Amino acid sequence: MIGSAATMTDLGEKEFLARLLPSLSVDARFVNGFGHDASVLDIGLERDLVMKIDRAATPIASLNGWADYRVWGRIAVTANCSDILAVGGEPKGFMLSLSIAPDTPVSIAAEIIRGAAEECERCDVAFLGGDTKEAVGLNIVGSAIGTIPKGRHYDRLQGRPGDLLVLAGQLGGFLGGYRQCVSQDPSGEALRYLCEPSAAWREARALSQIAGIRSACDLSDGLASSVRQVLAAGAGAVLDFAALPFHDLAMDNAAERGADLIHYAFGVGDWGIVYAIAPEDKAQVEDLGLAGLAIAIVGTVVGEPGLFLKRGGLFEVSIFENEHFRRRMEDQGSYFDELEAGLTLRPIAERHGMRDDLFRSR
Repeated sequence: MIGSAATMTDLGEKEFLARLLPSLSVDARFVNGFGHDASVLDIGLERDLVMKIDRAATPIASLNGWADYRVWGRIAVTANCSDILAVGGEPKGFMLSLSIAPDTPVSIAAEIIRGAAEECERCDVAFLGGDTKEAVGLNIVGSAIGTIPKGRHYDRLQGRPGDLLVLAGQLGGFLGGYRQCVSQDPSGEALRYLCEPSAAWREARALSQIAGIRSACDLSDGLASSVRQVLAAGAGAVLDFAALPFHDLAMDNAAERGADLIHYAFGVGDWGIVYAIAPEDKAQVEDLGLAGLAIAIVGTVVGEPGLFLKRGGLFEVSIFENEHFRRRMEDQGSYFDELEAGLTLRPIAERHGMRDDLFRSR
């Protein structure tokens, strides 16, 4: 139950939803139910509808004066379409809602809308207009609609021991680009990466042809959170550090700062998707990576609950997650510094009764 005295900061988004959603009824046409990246609706045709609505995070590049506000529109399109791709759908249309204060410069509102329209055109998604209303502050909400073959959607929380953990996309590009823009003149590839967010379109479409996908989740809250969201009850995950596909911006910035590259694995802003895929499909997944797509097998689902890292030895990973109403990427420096300081890797030997055989490569 949700106590009447509790605030959203007390609970955070995830705990609030975990308590509320089980009390709501699920319509028979609501195919995948609550708690997934996007919602699938059976409308009685050969293909189901997929829908998503999401507030777009305030763009760091615009907040810092490094770019205009078209970035915000691009983020809105990317965030919503990425979630549709993460359930196996194909985005088809997008709408935008602007809630803005009366004294907001007209140029900002126009830039946000133009950015969304441009990103839709780039991704072959129909821009369908939206809504503009007066409000306190400035909030941008996007909504996307798509289609999916009946019975082919991916749920969360389905990964079984032995399944492959597969990443579509790269890690750490956003954090590396952000830190470079802060420490140097914001320009070049670092600024471009912050200003042109893009979902894993090609990779998601290619992986959708694989029959053995059991579960998927987009990386909007970071790798650690997303991996946990594809694991069945009682399962855990081992990530292989040597297999993690770091973006060049992450590797360059880590080298420049003398920082451990692992800190760049668990940030946000990279818009990848993590999958749990049956081991029988390993060769198909590897072939897609060899074909030039940003697809990599980064770990394995295991029978021991928890998140673990293989890096020479085995370590248990402890790290906080991007949590609305508590810690958000939009908080910039404090968030990224806390993320780096909060990562703990505890040698597996410290866990009483841990069975090493659960973590051997399969």
